[in-house]
Amino acid sequence: MIRLLFSVIAYLFLINLNGQNLEQHEWNDRILIVKAESEASKTYQNQIEELRNSSSALKERKLMIYQVIGNKYELVDYDNPEIIGSGEVSNQMNVNILNKKIPFEIILIGLDGGIKLKKSDIIRKEELFNLIDSMPMRSSELSNKN
Repeated sequence: MIRLLFSVIAYLFLINLNGQNLEQHEWNDRILIVKAESEASKTYQNQIEELRNSSSALKERKLMIYQVIGNKYELVDYDNPEIIGSGEVSNQMNVNILNKKIPFEIILIGLDGGIKLKKSDIIRKEELFNLIDSMPMRSSELSNKN
């Protein structure tokens, strides 16, 4: 009985290690999820290209980018263009955030953990940055910066 209990606890622990934990970003980072069914998707490739070379603007706006392909994700640090996390998409993300019926999605999650934008086509970086800059918390960040 104790072995079974230990096995269940170990299994649940490993599941949490494998899936991403978006709550860790709450009040620290904004999250941008770029989701596609395949890495070969032209829309996906164009979106990633649109964000490339914007590392200072992404960093200034506290944006973490989750690139989701199928059932896998990579957390990308655009400050050092490298992968800083990867794994399988959690059931929580599949059920509460992603829409399996849509082949391409952009989802912006604010500092408070709320979904601020869901789009099924490319978002231009200017549109994304303007949206973030119009948010009350971003306005507060900018006024505190000055």
